[in-house]
Amino acid sequence: MRKILLGILGVWLLGLTLWVNHLHFGMHEDVIGFGSVPVPMGEIYFENNAVNSIITTQSTLTKVVVTTTLNATSSFDSPSYGRLRYTGLVTTYFHCGSTVSLKSLGTNTVTRQVLVKNGTVNASNEYTGGVQQTGQVEHKVGTAGDVISTAIHSMVKMATNDYIELAVSNDTDTNDFTITNADTFCLGGDIPL
Repeated sequence: MRKILLGILGVWLLGLTLWVNHLHFGMHEDVIGFGSVPVPMGEIYFENNAVNSIITTQSTLTKVVVTTTLNATSSFDSPSYGRLRYTGLVTTYFHCGSTVSLKSLGTNTVTRQVLVKNGTVNASNEYTGGVQQTGQVEHKVGTAGDVISTAIHSMVKMATNDYIELAVSNDTDTNDFTITNADTFCLGGDIPL
């Protein structure tokens, strides 16, 4: 009799676990096999770019001005080049990141890359407002024309119409950069704040 009761309790606990996972993870098919609610995710990218990002002022974050392609699963759009905008209704945290390949036109150039939330730029595409996110990276390009590659990761709290953009600075001089390839994304959960 004891084994039967333990078996019934085990089946009941398994059912309860599946039910809790269903509520917590929103029926994601990769978690419990039901699938109906997509995870908010958006991505913009470009490849094989040859156009320079113009650096006007040393050590000033400048928007990467390149035509991007949108690849959005749900709740994101790209209303202008280089901008990934959240269109969902629930304020939540997102894992945002960017992989970047760039080359400098100068030698021994220190460069910085960072994601900027809700940025505003002037006529030279230099950021004059917005929130610089954590996770900035810095590199030194030894020889002009060398290509470096890096990745940025940050947790970003986003509400409806918040957006992120990729920014770069030259902390050595005003030589330009060519951002040859970049992929910027945000991947969210379904736990509202």
